[in-house]
Amino acid sequence: MNHIGFIFDMDGVIVDSMRTHEKAWLALFADLGLKIDLKEFHYQTAGMTGTEVLRHFLGNRFSDAELAQLSAQKEFLYRVLFRKKLKATKGLLAFLKAAETLKIPMALATGGGKANIDFILDGLSIRTYFQSVLGAGDVKHGKPNPEIYLKSADALGLLPEQCFVFEDALPGIEAAHRAGMRIIGIATTHCVAFLRKVPGVIVAAKNFERLSPKQFLSLRAET
Repeated sequence: MNHIGFIFDMDGVIVDSMRTHEKAWLALFADLGLKIDLKEFHYQTAGMTGTEVLRHFLGNRFSDAELAQLSAQKEFLYRVLFRKKLKATKGLLAFLKAAETLKIPMALATGGGKANIDFILDGLSIRTYFQSVLGAGDVKHGKPNPEIYLKSADALGLLPEQCFVFEDALPGIEAAHRAGMRIIGIATTHCVAFLRKVPGVIVAAKNFERLSPKQFLSLRAET
């Protein structure tokens, strides 16, 4: 037994989708009469759930039920916009196949909802690679809280220090670091040079093309 496991974030790791999410948000806010600066949006909303993003910009203009409906509209728009662009991050499919061959257990841990998870996993036909799939509806606290990563490790039957997390964004990296896991930074949201300096990141790469599951076997925790 290899005694390690891989846990993947979804948006920005499995797929390079963050720009499309931002476009969907900006389009929704435009319909509501708000003009949001993209840079401001990016830095103010990192790690927030959809409802939290809406509450941040809309205040108390809408009820919780109305915010949930608006959030669902945004996610539907995202899927419409991204459907023609849907493809795995470079090198990911080969990486997943190699990890499966080595019998390394894998999990998905995302802040996304079920509809988006189904859209990505089934659209790319990769669901069978993951022994655990957790999303926003499976935790009480989103990233940077470590809850989703700790639950994923437990689902794989592993200790946190036995897990390697693939993340692109700072809230997710912080969550994995707080969970006591080692992190591979995927440079879709931030550049490689920046990610190498972030606490907890042991490897930073543009994508999965130059990553191999075998390289992490030599870094496995002693058990």
